[in-house]
Amino acid sequence: MINLKIKKDNLVIEVLLFCLIIYFSQGIVFATGTIVSQLALLLILLISSYFTLKVMTLRVSQTSFIWAWLLLISINVFGYIFVSTFKVIDASYLNMLKSILICTLPFYPFYYFSKKRSLLKTHLIRFFLIMVGVAILQFYSQKESILSTRISDREDVVNNAGYYFVMLLPYTLLFKKKILSYLSLFILLLFIVQSAKRGAIITALSFSIIFIYYQIFTQSSKHFVRNIATSTIILIFISSYLYNYFLNNDYLIARFNQIDEGGSGRNIIYYNLIESWYGSDNIINFIFGYGFKSSTNFSGTGNLAHNDWLELLINFGIFGFITYLFVFTSLISKIIFTKTIETVDRTIIICIICIWFFLSLFSMFYGNTIGVFIIILLAYTLGNSSKAYQ
Repeated sequence: MINLKIKKDNLVIEVLLFCLIIYFSQGIVFATGTIVSQLALLLILLISSYFTLKVMTLRVSQTSFIWAWLLLISINVFGYIFVSTFKVIDASYLNMLKSILICTLPFYPFYYFSKKRSLLKTHLIRFFLIMVGVAILQFYSQKESILSTRISDREDVVNNAGYYFVMLLPYTLLFKKKILSYLSLFILLLFIVQSAKRGAIITALSFSIIFIYYQIFTQSSKHFVRNIATSTIILIFISSYLYNYFLNNDYLIARFNQIDEGGSGRNIIYYNLIESWYGSDNIINFIFGYGFKSSTNFSGTGNLAHNDWLELLINFGIFGFITYLFVFTSLISKIIFTKTIETVDRTIIICIICIWFFLSLFSMFYGNTIGVFIIILLAYTLGNSSKAYQ
């Protein structure tokens, strides 16, 4: 009976991971929006919804993060239902909800299987290696797509696929062998720098600091000298290569010199959204916002907020802002007050918080489908560091 349950759990895990790989392979392995990708999406959402209900109805005490995460999902789902009920909306509303659900809902099945000790590190490492391959294909596909529309011969591009590699960074800590961790980090950093996405590069650098500290100072004391020597040599090589690449890339240097010019119009968007929320004469809008995806109506550019905190503030008011704050504080309290978390799991969670927070400030996280890469790993570490389901 036990072996049957393990096989059943493993089958669901494999199906879910396979569907995620299929979904993110759109546009490179097969065309976007085909029946294959739509079926994969349907399975992801159905399986995730089932295990969301299963986790929340189990007769066990749940951590505050589990409730905070469910609340974040709920306000977006009910916000969409409310808006779609009283307004004529376009397909972009549904697409945004779909992106949010792809990012957020899979947390619960992976958390459930991690708590049952069915989700193994080998599952995640295999998923990571496959997704690195998918990310590389997406990177070159997007680059070719951009270059094909140009009249000039200039090959400098800002490649949004760089964020794929950012989301995969914490997986480098799963490898037991240092050489594999450093090699995978180098590959990810190489593509992140080539993407010329300033936010991605800054986030990756912040992760690298934590990564280096972990590799040098948190390993076995009897290998301390060897750890320092090995890490120093590898880091000198990686740093030298990336630094020289940066110095020889005038376009990338110019991109960073333009940061004080407003961050691609984000300063205008941020100002308009804050003014619209704070200047509201309606206390209801102040507390509960203007409704799902309202940021496009108040940004002044027709764009989303490019900032999770402002997106929630304008859409769901101070209530949405506090909900997101609750998500972060519950996660931080978990690593502070839970003494049973292993060092590697604690480091992974700290890295996830760091990446998540940076991206929430100048990009989007919970509404970005590729955020699911980090959410899967977070679910594994949180489940693995808590009492197992019987």
